[in-house]
Amino acid sequence: MEDKRGRTALHWSVQNANEDIVALLLAEGASPNTVNGFQNTNSSQEDLSTRRGLPSSEKSLGLELAMSLLENFEGKTALQMALLRGQEFSATCILFQMARFNVSGSFESSALEIMERWPNDRNSHNGYVLCWAARNGFKKLVTFILNAGKYSFSPPIYIAGRTALQAAAEQGHLEIAKLLLSYGAATDDAPYGPHGRTALQAAAGQGHIEMLNLLLSYGAEINASPGSTDGRTAIQAAAEQGHIEMVKLLLFYSAEINAQPASFRGRTAVQAAAEQGYLEMVKLLLLYGADINASPGLNYGRTAIQVAAEQGHLEMAMLLLSHGAEINASPGPTNGLTALRAATGRSHFEMVKLLVSHGAENK
Repeated sequence: MEDKRGRTALHWSVQNANEDIVALLLAEGASPNTVNGFQNTNSSQEDLSTRRGLPSSEKSLGLELAMSLLENFEGKTALQMALLRGQEFSATCILFQMARFNVSGSFESSALEIMERWPNDRNSHNGYVLCWAARNGFKKLVTFILNAGKYSFSPPIYIAGRTALQAAAEQGHLEIAKLLLSYGAATDDAPYGPHGRTALQAAAGQGHIEMLNLLLSYGAEINASPGSTDGRTAIQAAAEQGHIEMVKLLLFYSAEINAQPASFRGRTAVQAAAEQGYLEMVKLLLLYGADINASPGLNYGRTAIQVAAEQGHLEMAMLLLSHGAEINASPGPTNGLTALRAATGRSHFEMVKLLVSHGAENK
């Protein structure tokens, strides 16, 4: 049902930025094509899809939402309405859908309009637009943003605190990373927030060897410190994800195998590999001199044997003990556990038997 100006419940929801209601209405069959009384049209969804260069068979809610929002409403696009109302998130979502579905029209000018209205600082969506474009591999949009000069390389507070380069490196978008570097993106911006990574750490954690070589050619620090919360150095990140070839490459470039763990839930390389049960990785690290009894991190830290016991990795524990792991190593200062307490806490019966047989003390 429409009001006297031709506005439906869907129009009102878009106008008022009630995104959850918009999604609900579309899911319940609300027409995404109805426009207001100022610009009535009888366009069908198939006509609209054809006009926008989209497949008429596409039933994605995201596509319906994008088409609905991109229709003119009171002489303004929904994107312009969102900008005028300061609804950065809504506008960014619309822009994302435009990029995702290759919507024709004023895509580039819309992107520029968004960035011209938002300041270049870490807390704005200006850096965010560049960041998610880089993360999602939208090279055309990244190129446009950089050429327009309306960008910020500061880390946004959204998207897990990644800069554009960190995001591109993590996803393995090599050409976008080259583009960002050519415009002066810093290789060693510090990790930001929980699970933060430098560009090199992000690439190493995902096993992107070509990306790693690119970043090193631009002078990226191979031993950059981990972020304080769940952070990892490059070799710690690679070891944690089981990327043996990446670890070998990092060791070739003199990565510090015994780098200190992050203060909160940090792991050395061998601790990280032991936690995941990667036997061959641990063997490789020990071969290159990894300290099997490296101290645990300050908060929720674990030695290699402690974390293997906690996860119930019986073969890993046997391997570590055969290489001299200290079975009664002191727990970390905050939220730490001995190996025996870690195993009993998870009810790993066979692990408890193994530890006790090797002299684990009940303390």
